[in-house]
Amino acid sequence: MPYTSTDLFIDEGVVVSIKKSLTRRRGEEVLDATGCLVVPGVVDIGARLVTSGAFGRDRALGNELKGALLSGVTTIFSSTEEVALPTLPRVSAIKGVTFGSEARGIEVVRAAIECSARGKVLYVVPSVTRFCPSGVMHESPLSFEMGLEGIPAAAEEAAIAELLEIARSYRVRMHIAKISTARSVELVRRAKAEGITVTAGVSVHHLLLTEDAVRGFDASAKLYPPLRSEEDRVALIGGVRDGAIDCVVSDHHPKGEEEMNIEFARTPFGSIGLQVMLPGILGLNDIATERAIDAVTAAPARCMGAEVQSIAVGAAADIVVFDPNSEWTLDRDTNLSGWRNSPHWGAKFKGRVRHVVLGGRLVVQDGKFVEEQLLPQEEIKKVSN
Repeated sequence: MPYTSTDLFIDEGVVVSIKKSLTRRRGEEVLDATGCLVVPGVVDIGARLVTSGAFGRDRALGNELKGALLSGVTTIFSSTEEVALPTLPRVSAIKGVTFGSEARGIEVVRAAIECSARGKVLYVVPSVTRFCPSGVMHESPLSFEMGLEGIPAAAEEAAIAELLEIARSYRVRMHIAKISTARSVELVRRAKAEGITVTAGVSVHHLLLTEDAVRGFDASAKLYPPLRSEEDRVALIGGVRDGAIDCVVSDHHPKGEEEMNIEFARTPFGSIGLQVMLPGILGLNDIATERAIDAVTAAPARCMGAEVQSIAVGAAADIVVFDPNSEWTLDRDTNLSGWRNSPHWGAKFKGRVRHVVLGGRLVVQDGKFVEEQLLPQEEIKKVSN
């Protein structure tokens, strides 16, 4: 739960006291959280971390992880093969078998059998281009108007229906990543009601934007799955609100200028999203604050079968202090990523991270990176297949 009017005392990396009012002792450092939400560290299970860049592999990755911490993200589950660096936030492998959008049905079935036998999570990105391999945006009157090949909602819905049948038949614990249509939400909702062990995620972009963001051939708005209609967006928000959709992810996927400055049909899918994840979900009035926080903290960890971080006496101190009243605009001066491919460029947000405590140590203070306090990286794993 978020704390708004309570004092926390942290000692040796652990929360040791939570009270209405604590007495400060000499030598103790105090972080001012007046008017702020104090929440667990954000967990992102949908970020693709860049491992190359103009300044070299290590520096590129380091810049993105620094931006993650400044955005309140303390834990990332990634399927990208990372390079070990001396100082990073936690980066862990998805504990199970992962399949991208190009996986064939028989491959998923074989993985389902293995995961069911071993009690692992089967993490799957639905293939939305199987029936339209050249599709680049949502199929709609707008795609016809722009002369671009569309990706119909039915393609995703057929893929999800197939995945749910696999989950049902093989009794496997499945996570379906990044759903995007109203019908997909309903399919997952019904599957849960029938007792199928499935969880689902959605990107923060799909909660904030529609296909209209693609107007003008903005390559930053070319996402996988594509941004859909306003009706779909509203249904996705409803899915997060009632728990049909378990978690919200950043869908962070940097693209360089050379990938952006080509024709829309050829530019790869992907946009950056770590920085807008927390203010984006908390800025949606249709989702209760406590549910919004759960969707980006405890719920993603539950989906991965990982330990759930909480703010409680005896718990490790992974804590974010979030100022819900601070207003800012995403632009060159405020962008925390080394990349600029965001469909939210120029958008105004309300709320930003003030402090971050990771493993009981202060890593962000007053919105600034405390570099010398960063924890050494303990383990970066490759995905276990």
